[in-house]
Amino acid sequence: MPATGAEHDGGASLRALALPMIGTQVALVAMPWTDAFVMASLGEAELAGGALGASLLSSAFVLVSCLVGGLGPLTARAITRGDEAAARALARHALMLALAVTLPLGALALHAQPWLEAAGLPGPVASAAASYLLGASPTLLATPLVLVHRHLLAARRLPGVVTTATALAVPANLGLDLLLAHGVDGALPPCGVLGIGIATSVVTVWMAAGLWWWTTSGLRTAAPLGARSGGKDLEARAVRELVALGAPIVAAVA
Repeated sequence: MPATGAEHDGGASLRALALPMIGTQVALVAMPWTDAFVMASLGEAELAGGALGASLLSSAFVLVSCLVGGLGPLTARAITRGDEAAARALARHALMLALAVTLPLGALALHAQPWLEAAGLPGPVASAAASYLLGASPTLLATPLVLVHRHLLAARRLPGVVTTATALAVPANLGLDLLLAHGVDGALPPCGVLGIGIATSVVTVWMAAGLWWWTTSGLRTAAPLGARSGGKDLEARAVRELVALGAPIVAAVA
Protein backbone atom coordinates (compact mmCIF):
# COMPACT_ATOMS: atom_id res chain seq x y z
CA MET A 1 0.00 0.00 0.00
CA PRO A 2 1.52 3.36 -0.96
CA ALA A 3 2.30 5.75 1.89
CA THR A 4 -0.09 8.60 2.42
CA GLY A 5 0.98 12.23 2.57
CA ALA A 6 0.59 12.19 6.33
CA GLU A 7 2.88 9.15 6.58
CA HIS A 8 5.48 10.87 4.40
CA ASP A 9 5.27 13.97 6.58
CA GLY A 10 5.53 11.90 9.74
CA GLY A 11 8.57 10.02 8.44
CA ALA A 12 10.28 13.24 7.40
CA SER A 13 9.60 14.80 10.80
CA LEU A 14 10.96 11.73 12.56
CA ARG A 15 14.14 11.74 10.45
CA ALA A 16 14.62 15.47 11.03
CA LEU A 17 14.64 14.83 14.77
CA ALA A 18 16.30 11.41 14.92
CA LEU A 19 19.30 11.90 12.63
CA PRO A 20 20.75 14.91 14.48
CA MET A 21 20.13 13.16 17.81
CA ILE A 22 22.00 10.09 16.54
CA GLY A 23 24.82 12.36 15.43
CA THR A 24 24.93 13.94 18.88
CA GLN A 25 25.15 10.54 20.56
CA VAL A 26 27.95 9.40 18.25
CA ALA A 27 29.90 12.59 18.99
CA LEU A 28 29.37 12.16 22.74
CA VAL A 29 30.78 8.63 22.53
CA ALA A 30 33.75 9.89 20.49
CA MET A 31 34.88 12.25 23.25
CA PRO A 32 35.89 9.52 25.75
CA TRP A 33 37.51 7.66 22.86
CA THR A 34 39.81 10.61 22.27
CA ASP A 35 40.54 10.72 26.00
CA ALA A 36 41.46 7.01 26.02
CA PHE A 37 43.68 7.47 22.96
CA VAL A 38 45.76 10.12 24.74
CA MET A 39 45.72 8.22 28.07
CA ALA A 40 47.27 5.23 26.30
CA SER A 41 50.21 7.38 25.26
CA LEU A 42 50.95 8.17 28.92
CA GLY A 43 51.33 4.61 30.24
CA GLU A 44 49.47 1.54 31.43
CA ALA A 45 48.53 2.84 34.89
CA GLU A 46 47.37 6.14 33.37
CA LEU A 47 45.20 4.33 30.85
CA ALA A 48 43.72 1.98 33.46
CA GLY A 49 43.05 4.68 36.02
CA GLY A 50 41.97 7.34 33.55
CA ALA A 51 39.60 4.97 31.79
CA LEU A 52 38.11 3.95 35.13
CA GLY A 53 37.60 7.59 36.07
CA ALA A 54 35.99 8.32 32.71
CA SER A 55 33.74 5.29 33.11
CA LEU A 56 32.58 6.44 36.55
CA LEU A 57 31.88 9.89 35.18
CA SER A 58 29.99 8.47 32.19
CA SER A 59 27.86 6.35 34.52
CA ALA A 60 26.88 9.49 36.43
CA PHE A 61 25.96 11.23 33.20
CA VAL A 62 23.81 8.29 32.06
CA LEU A 63 22.02 8.34 35.42
CA VAL A 64 21.28 12.07 35.12
CA SER A 65 20.27 11.77 31.48
CA CYS A 66 17.74 9.07 32.43
CA LEU A 67 16.44 11.10 35.37
CA VAL A 68 15.58 14.04 33.09
CA GLY A 69 14.62 11.79 30.19
CA GLY A 70 11.01 12.90 30.34
CA LEU A 71 11.87 16.54 29.75
CA GLY A 72 11.75 16.34 25.95
CA PRO A 73 8.28 14.82 25.50
CA LEU A 74 6.81 16.80 28.40
CA THR A 75 8.17 20.06 26.98
CA ALA A 76 6.93 19.19 23.48
CA ARG A 77 3.46 18.59 24.92
CA ALA A 78 3.53 21.91 26.76
CA ILE A 79 4.65 23.77 23.63
CA THR A 80 1.89 22.12 21.59
CA ARG A 81 -0.61 23.44 24.12
CA GLY A 82 1.00 26.89 23.89
CA ASP A 83 1.92 26.69 27.58
CA GLU A 84 5.35 28.33 27.75
CA ALA A 85 5.10 28.73 31.53
CA ALA A 86 4.87 24.95 31.88
CA ALA A 87 7.80 24.49 29.48
CA ARG A 88 9.94 26.82 31.58
CA ALA A 89 8.90 25.12 34.81
CA LEU A 90 9.81 21.70 33.41
CA ALA A 91 13.24 22.91 32.25
CA ARG A 92 13.93 24.64 35.55
CA HIS A 93 13.07 21.61 37.67
CA ALA A 94 14.88 19.19 35.35
CA LEU A 95 18.00 21.28 35.87
CA MET A 96 17.53 21.26 39.65
CA LEU A 97 16.93 17.49 39.71
CA ALA A 98 20.09 16.92 37.67
CA LEU A 99 22.17 19.16 39.94
CA ALA A 100 20.79 17.40 43.01
CA VAL A 101 22.51 14.26 41.71
CA THR A 102 25.71 15.72 40.27
CA LEU A 103 26.66 18.06 43.13
CA PRO A 104 27.17 15.25 45.70
CA LEU A 105 29.01 13.24 43.05
CA GLY A 106 31.23 16.26 42.45
CA ALA A 107 32.25 16.21 46.12
CA LEU A 108 33.23 12.55 45.74
CA ALA A 109 35.20 13.34 42.57
CA LEU A 110 37.20 16.04 44.36
CA HIS A 111 38.34 13.54 47.02
CA ALA A 112 38.43 10.33 45.02
CA GLN A 113 41.77 8.74 45.91
CA PRO A 114 40.91 7.58 49.47
CA TRP A 115 37.75 5.72 48.46
CA LEU A 116 39.34 4.34 45.30
CA GLU A 117 42.21 2.89 47.35
CA ALA A 118 39.70 1.61 49.91
CA ALA A 119 38.00 -0.22 47.03
CA GLY A 120 41.25 -2.13 46.48
CA LEU A 121 42.73 -0.35 43.48
CA PRO A 122 46.54 -0.37 43.18
CA GLY A 123 48.11 2.95 44.16
CA PRO A 124 49.17 4.12 40.66
CA VAL A 125 45.79 3.25 39.14
CA ALA A 126 43.88 4.92 41.98
CA SER A 127 46.10 7.99 41.63
CA ALA A 128 45.47 8.23 37.88
CA ALA A 129 41.72 7.78 38.31
CA ALA A 130 41.63 10.41 41.07
CA SER A 131 43.63 12.83 38.92
CA TYR A 132 41.22 12.46 36.02
CA LEU A 133 38.17 12.87 38.27
CA LEU A 134 39.69 15.96 39.88
CA GLY A 135 40.29 17.59 36.50
CA ALA A 136 36.91 16.55 35.14
CA SER A 137 34.86 17.44 38.25
CA PRO A 138 33.55 20.75 36.76
CA THR A 139 31.73 18.70 34.13
CA LEU A 140 29.37 17.57 36.90
CA LEU A 141 28.14 21.17 37.04
CA ALA A 142 28.10 21.80 33.29
CA THR A 143 26.62 18.52 32.07
CA PRO A 144 23.14 19.12 33.58
CA LEU A 145 22.93 22.30 31.50
CA VAL A 146 23.97 20.43 28.36
CA LEU A 147 21.44 17.65 28.97
CA VAL A 148 18.58 20.04 29.72
CA HIS A 149 19.28 22.08 26.60
CA ARG A 150 19.55 18.90 24.54
CA HIS A 151 16.01 17.91 25.52
CA LEU A 152 14.69 21.46 25.22
CA LEU A 153 15.99 21.98 21.71
CA ALA A 154 14.78 18.57 20.56
CA ALA A 155 11.30 19.45 21.90
CA ARG A 156 11.45 22.65 19.84
CA ARG A 157 12.55 20.70 16.74
CA LEU A 158 16.05 22.15 16.85
CA PRO A 159 18.23 19.11 17.65
CA GLY A 160 20.87 20.15 15.12
CA VAL A 161 22.10 22.93 17.43
CA VAL A 162 23.32 20.38 19.99
CA THR A 163 24.70 18.13 17.23
CA THR A 164 26.80 20.99 15.87
CA ALA A 165 28.09 21.94 19.33
CA THR A 166 28.97 18.32 20.15
CA ALA A 167 30.66 17.72 16.78
CA LEU A 168 32.84 20.79 17.32
CA ALA A 169 33.65 19.61 20.84
CA VAL A 170 35.28 16.36 19.69
CA PRO A 171 38.32 17.83 17.86
CA ALA A 172 38.57 20.56 20.50
CA ASN A 173 38.71 17.88 23.20
CA LEU A 174 41.39 15.92 21.35
CA GLY A 175 43.52 19.03 20.81
CA LEU A 176 43.28 20.07 24.46
CA ASP A 177 43.97 16.48 25.59
CA LEU A 178 47.25 16.42 23.67
CA LEU A 179 48.22 19.93 24.72
CA LEU A 180 47.51 19.56 28.43
CA ALA A 181 48.59 15.92 28.84
CA HIS A 182 51.98 16.30 27.12
CA GLY A 183 52.57 20.02 27.62
CA VAL A 184 54.69 22.34 25.49
CA ASP A 185 58.45 22.61 26.00
CA GLY A 186 59.29 25.77 27.83
CA ALA A 187 55.71 27.02 27.86
CA LEU A 188 53.37 24.50 29.50
CA PRO A 189 54.31 21.64 31.83
CA PRO A 190 52.75 18.25 31.10
CA CYS A 191 49.72 17.58 33.30
CA GLY A 192 49.18 13.93 32.38
CA VAL A 193 45.80 12.41 33.21
CA LEU A 194 44.86 15.52 35.20
CA GLY A 195 45.23 17.54 31.99
CA ILE A 196 42.90 15.18 30.12
CA GLY A 197 40.28 15.68 32.82
CA ILE A 198 40.74 19.44 32.62
CA ALA A 199 40.31 19.28 28.83
CA THR A 200 37.02 17.44 29.29
CA SER A 201 35.87 20.13 31.72
CA VAL A 202 36.85 23.01 29.44
CA VAL A 203 35.01 21.52 26.46
CA THR A 204 31.89 20.62 28.46
CA VAL A 205 31.70 24.07 30.08
CA TRP A 206 32.13 25.63 26.63
CA MET A 207 29.25 23.52 25.30
CA ALA A 208 27.02 24.43 28.26
CA ALA A 209 27.80 28.14 27.91
CA GLY A 210 27.24 28.08 24.15
CA LEU A 211 23.89 26.31 24.39
CA TRP A 212 22.80 28.59 27.22
CA TRP A 213 23.68 31.66 25.16
CA TRP A 214 21.93 30.29 22.07
CA THR A 215 18.68 29.51 23.85
CA THR A 216 18.55 32.66 25.96
CA SER A 217 19.36 34.94 23.01
CA GLY A 218 17.42 33.18 20.26
CA LEU A 219 14.70 31.37 22.24
CA ARG A 220 14.06 33.45 25.33
CA THR A 221 11.12 31.31 26.37
CA ALA A 222 13.43 28.27 26.52
CA ALA A 223 15.69 29.67 29.24
CA PRO A 224 15.73 27.02 32.01
CA LEU A 225 15.93 29.63 34.74
CA GLY A 226 13.29 31.95 33.31
CA ALA A 227 11.04 33.81 35.71
CA ARG A 228 8.34 31.76 37.39
CA SER A 229 4.92 32.66 36.10
CA GLY A 230 2.60 29.75 36.85
CA GLY A 231 2.35 29.54 40.62
CA LYS A 232 3.16 26.72 43.05
CA ASP A 233 0.73 24.26 41.47
CA LEU A 234 2.52 24.48 38.13
CA GLU A 235 5.93 24.05 39.77
CA ALA A 236 4.76 21.03 41.77
CA ARG A 237 3.19 19.45 38.70
CA ALA A 238 6.43 19.85 36.76
CA VAL A 239 8.37 17.97 39.44
CA ARG A 240 5.76 15.18 39.63
CA GLU A 241 5.73 14.71 35.86
CA LEU A 242 9.51 14.66 35.56
CA VAL A 243 9.91 12.13 38.38
CA ALA A 244 7.01 9.99 37.11
CA LEU A 245 8.75 9.57 33.76
CA GLY A 246 12.38 9.73 34.88
CA ALA A 247 12.31 7.31 37.83
CA PRO A 248 11.20 4.28 35.76
CA ILE A 249 13.87 5.07 33.15
CA VAL A 250 16.55 5.21 35.88
CA ALA A 251 15.28 1.92 37.36
CA ALA A 252 15.29 0.21 33.96
CA VAL A 253 18.83 1.33 33.13
CA ALA A 254 20.16 0.63 36.63
